[in-house]
Amino acid sequence: MTRMTDEERAAYIAARKAQIEKESAEKEAVKKILREQLELLAEKKQDCTIEQLTELSAAITEIAKILLI
Repeated sequence: MTRMTDEERAAYIAARKAQIEKESAEKEAVKKILREQLELLAEKKQDCTIEQLTELSAAITEIAKILLI
């Protein structure tokens, strides 16, 4: 394995930082969409059955786990 030069290291760090920022922005966008969907569902909760709410809760839990990775 060869050692990275300072320039290569700086380029790697910059690329990794950009990737992390992109992933973070994507997660924030998904969170915003989910929040909006939850607000809409809260407004319509009278129309949901217990089974639908249970399924929704499970789906939200799974999505939250994914977002926290």
